[in-house]
Amino acid sequence: MNLNKQPEIQIFAIMYIRRIDLWMESAWKQWGIRTSGSLDDYIRQILDAEPLLEIVQKINASVSPGNMIIQPYEKKQLGEGLIQNFLSHVEIDYENKASSIPQRKNKTLNPGFTSDVMEVVRLSSRLLKTTRDNNLFYQMLFELLDEDYKKKPFETYRILSQAQRKQLVEVYSPVYSKLARDYLNREDGEFFYDPFPQDNIPEELELKPDLETIVPIFMALVFNLYLLAEGHKNQLQNLRRENRINKKEVSELQKQLEQLTQSLQENNTRLTGIKRLKHKIKRWLQ
Repeated sequence: MNLNKQPEIQIFAIMYIRRIDLWMESAWKQWGIRTSGSLDDYIRQILDAEPLLEIVQKINASVSPGNMIIQPYEKKQLGEGLIQNFLSHVEIDYENKASSIPQRKNKTLNPGFTSDVMEVVRLSSRLLKTTRDNNLFYQMLFELLDEDYKKKPFETYRILSQAQRKQLVEVYSPVYSKLARDYLNREDGEFFYDPFPQDNIPEELELKPDLETIVPIFMALVFNLYLLAEGHKNQLQNLRRENRINKKEVSELQKQLEQLTQSLQENNTRLTGIKRLKHKIKRWLQ
């Protein structure tokens, strides 16, 4: 059944589009680093994939007329944030309807790391299971590395050089202009508002961390693991201490129970004697 042709059903699609160089870095961290030989290989792989405009047109053809929403994935264009922006598109009041905030952990945050950490990940890619699974390796990095090694939201990874960014954006610029005019009603064709190129990105970038960069990362992992182990050790000692106290309390309670049981048996013996005496007195009185 073609849902698009059912008049009683309205199908919407919301597509968030990130500037290609920024998306490429994120995709490299999420998928490419696990499967591709190098960043250059992954860039060529993405450029050879299905064009963005064709993907948008296919999705647009699958939804109800006029129900294709294109949203630039850019901090200043997302208002109060990604979740609030999405809920506003589907007309859900975030303040009144939002459920409890998810627990702060690796899979809910999908955190990024600095380019040096990502190079360590690339060199250790055999420890990563699949392209779709944030497994224990990323969980370890998230829990053991300090905030200095984690990328802030909307911050660049500094994995791509300025030259690589220019190459990518040049390929996609005509697509962005068309999307801006067709879906955002922007006659100037401006899709993204953040300045490009960025001044703080070097023209050429060599991702080969030296020992002075790598050693502190491993020492941070080892030291934080030691602190974690010490914390668990202290917890275990406290549990053992509580267990000893509980055992002592149980022992005291067992003694009291034995005393009560003995007292109850003695009382039962006395009660039996009283009953016998009462029975004898009855017979005498007869």
